[in-house]
Amino acid sequence: MKLKISLVCLLCCFALACPAQTPKKKTFEVGLDVASLPIINYWLYAYIADKNIVNGISGVFVRYNTQRVCFRASANYYHANKELNIETCRDCYSGSTLTKATNLKVGFQYQVLKSREWLYAFSDLQGNSFKSEGNRQGGFSGTTDFTFEHKVNSYGLSTGLGAKLKLWKRLYLSPELSCATLSNKFTMYYVDRQFNTQTLEQRRTISLFPTARVLLTAKF
Repeated sequence: MKLKISLVCLLCCFALACPAQTPKKKTFEVGLDVASLPIINYWLYAYIADKNIVNGISGVFVRYNTQRVCFRASANYYHANKELNIETCRDCYSGSTLTKATNLKVGFQYQVLKSREWLYAFSDLQGNSFKSEGNRQGGFSGTTDFTFEHKVNSYGLSTGLGAKLKLWKRLYLSPELSCATLSNKFTMYYVDRQFNTQTLEQRRTISLFPTARVLLTAKF
C-alpha cells in the first residue's frame, strides 16, 4: 500500500513540477491504473483468494499522442493470499488460497471530436493469465482434504470509450468503459488426498463482459 501511494505522489509531483511548454502535436504520457474492474472475470470461480468488485492500483500505462490518433499500452498485475479462518464456524473449510493474474494490452485510440481532445474511442488487443491454487480441509463431515489449481489463459479484443480530463497542468484523469471479447483456455486440477484421486478438466470458451478502469497520467 505504501508503494502504491508513493507512486501516485511521485506522478503528481512530476506533473506539477514540469514547466509549462508550448503545446506540441506529439506528446508522451506515463501513468497508473488507479482503479479497475478485475482484469479477468474470476468471480466465476469457486476457489479464489479475493473477490473484490474493484481493484486498486494494479498496473502502469503509457500513451503516445499524434494529433487525433494515439498509440497505447498497459501492463497489470494482481495477487492475493488468503487464509481461511474457521474460529467462528466449526463446520466450514480451512485452508489457504493464492491468486495471481496478469494482463497485457496494446492498441490505439482516436479523438472523437476534432476540436476537443477529452472524448476518445479506443481498441486494445489483450492477453490475460490467471492462476489460483491452494488447499481445503474439514467441512461439515470433517473428511474434506484436497488441493486445487485453476489456470486460465486468454486473449482477445476490448473496445470502448474514454474521457481525458485535465486535473492540473500536465496531470490527467481518464475513466474508460469498454467491452471485452476473450477466447479462454481453462485448466482445473484437483488432488483428493482423502481418497487418493486426481481430477483434470480442460475446456475452451468464448466470453463477453464489460470492464472499466480509471487512469492517472502525466504528460511529457
